[in-house]
Amino acid sequence: MHNSTKIPFEKPPNIHYKFVLLQTTIKRMNEEKFCQGCGQQPGCRQIFEQLGNRKSPSVIPKVLAAFLVPMLTFIVSLLISTHILGNIIDTKPLLTVFSFIVALATTLAAITIINLLRKQISQ
Repeated sequence: MHNSTKIPFEKPPNIHYKFVLLQTTIKRMNEEKFCQGCGQQPGCRQIFEQLGNRKSPSVIPKVLAAFLVPMLTFIVSLLISTHILGNIIDTKPLLTVFSFIVALATTLAAITIINLLRKQISQ
């Protein structure tokens, strides 16, 4: 049986939303005295305040390197290999298989190069 009850704020869509939710939670904790009588009040409040004031580096370059570059590499190499191999291979199923293998190999090579570059940059 499927439970249709959804928990609000279960999966916030972006970091700005999470930040606003965190600020709202801290504000409610202060206004409604949620922490009154709790033995973990000092530590809990301190953790929420630290999370709200956290300045972290952008994850956009890592996201691009991890997801976008491999996907684009696969798609572009699939298109190019299909075009090039289409002049050599007449059978459509064989063309599909070989184009896929070439695109997969190209993508794996790109991922390996990205990982090696990241390791060199981090050292």
